[in-house]
Amino acid sequence: MKTILKYIICILVILNLFIVKGLACTALIGYDNPSNGFFQFEATSSYGAAPFTYHWDFGDGTQDSGVSVEKQYESSGSFEVFFTLTDNDGCVSNASFVVQSHVTQDDCDVLDCVYPGDTNGDNQANIYDLFPISIYHGVNGPSRGETSMDWEGQICENWKIDDIYGINLKHSDCNGDGVIDQNDIEAINLNYQNDHSFEGSYGDENDPPLYLELVTDSIIVDLLNPVNVEVSFNVYLGNETNQITDLYGIASSLEFDEELIVPGSVEFYYEQNSFLCNSENLLEVKKEFNGHYDFALARNNGLSSSGFGKIAVVNFTIIADLVVQRTGSDTQMPFYVNVTGTSGIRDNGSTISINNKDLNFMIHLDRTSPNRNLIDDSTISIAPNPSNGMLHIESTEHPIDLVKIMSAQGALIQQYDAGRSMNYNADLSHLPNGVYFINIQSDDRFITKKIVLFK
Repeated sequence: MKTILKYIICILVILNLFIVKGLACTALIGYDNPSNGFFQFEATSSYGAAPFTYHWDFGDGTQDSGVSVEKQYESSGSFEVFFTLTDNDGCVSNASFVVQSHVTQDDCDVLDCVYPGDTNGDNQANIYDLFPISIYHGVNGPSRGETSMDWEGQICENWKIDDIYGINLKHSDCNGDGVIDQNDIEAINLNYQNDHSFEGSYGDENDPPLYLELVTDSIIVDLLNPVNVEVSFNVYLGNETNQITDLYGIASSLEFDEELIVPGSVEFYYEQNSFLCNSENLLEVKKEFNGHYDFALARNNGLSSSGFGKIAVVNFTIIADLVVQRTGSDTQMPFYVNVTGTSGIRDNGSTISINNKDLNFMIHLDRTSPNRNLIDDSTISIAPNPSNGMLHIESTEHPIDLVKIMSAQGALIQQYDAGRSMNYNADLSHLPNGVYFINIQSDDRFITKKIVLFK
């Protein structure tokens, strides 16, 4: 530390029970107070048998060692500092002196204050703030003493470690108890901010995907008895041909049509057998509001994982009356779940690019009979899917009357009369690559499935 010390204290011990060889150990110490509650302490010279050890007790419950140390007091007041010098022969010298700390809220304009819940220094609390807590889980440092988890700048002494982005780890100790652990997640939830300008680590088709798949192929609202409909979909990360490696955490936001969803109905369940980790080593942040469901999942044991597969299941409830109102005379309407802000991390905090894949599906309105039935999914096969343009449709129970091909937005593209055949071949080679829906009808029954063209 290079500094001009404003206050000098000379300590000299002529006689000490621990003096060896009749030599005294002395030190000239001083401190500077460049800003309010921030102090720089230094032993400028020492006399005795080297090497020396230096111990500082700052009078607020915190301590440090070294010839030069820095201290940031969290509050105003008088603090008695105790200094101890020990030389190699066992000689011990002590001194104490009082410093005056003046701390105000305005100091956060120039100091690196902690805002509980913001662990990554972006001035907001959101899903990404789980990552530093998971990576540095169990790390200790100076506590903030009497503190709160309110969203206000809190002055805290720097810890000895910064993350790879230069953010001091004191920010990850959200509750100020001096240890980074799962208890710090509470501050993220308390101070979570409604700002979905998420950047994430967007990837492309060459990166592992995060994608969603409906548990059932068809979602039906009964026009004569419009009861709210429960929808479930699985969340997958990576696939067999594009697996993810060295994953430590994942965060993403799912965007719904807020008006069509029963408030508070979104449920997110982690897949216990996921390749990411078992539930004992899992940290989570989950938040639903304003048509978004944000989630972050991360390990806490310092070990990354590799693989692919299902990581969660999501349930929500669609308001049937609003679907009926919106569709008018139509028999179906599209529904979208958009995936945004997805970001993966490794155990050192570096990011992994993820390819977001949205979910599109059709909500069908039954306008004929409240007892109309779906075709059993197990009785209809469509292959191959993905397809290069030729689709083979086979029914083991009901003859096929009609085959409709629709865009991902629900527009009818083509219709085939299957002539009540149990097998039908549909040629879609003239259509561009992409996601489509195929609607198969038999008498008063039908089923809708998603198909992918990739030529």
